[in-house]
Amino acid sequence: MLLDDLMPTTAAFAAATGWKIESRGACKGDLCVPLPDGAYREERVDVAVVAERLGMAVVPAESGGLWAVGPESFSGRALSTVAAPDLELQTFDGQPFSLSSLRGTRMVLVAWAPY
Repeated sequence: MLLDDLMPTTAAFAAATGWKIESRGACKGDLCVPLPDGAYREERVDVAVVAERLGMAVVPAESGGLWAVGPESFSGRALSTVAAPDLELQTFDGQPFSLSSLRGTRMVLVAWAPY
């Protein structure tokens, strides 16, 4: 998830991460993680506090005022699933390419970012 504000609305946070902020904490399905006081207020989420509790990496961009927030990880900074979202990019000749076209095929996906 990319953010331009570390205090998004609870609805935007839930839509981007799947974690719904409730009075009992951050919940995803049957799993709820208690949150400390001040983690959310007035329908806004303090991403730094919630991300720390859920084991999400928060990485600032060098410029542009953006932050990348990674998936939850309760045992370190690892992915919680191997299921990748569908991703569509253009090939070098401008044709669309969808990651889902490789479903069922073993592959290595390498990503790079300058931070």
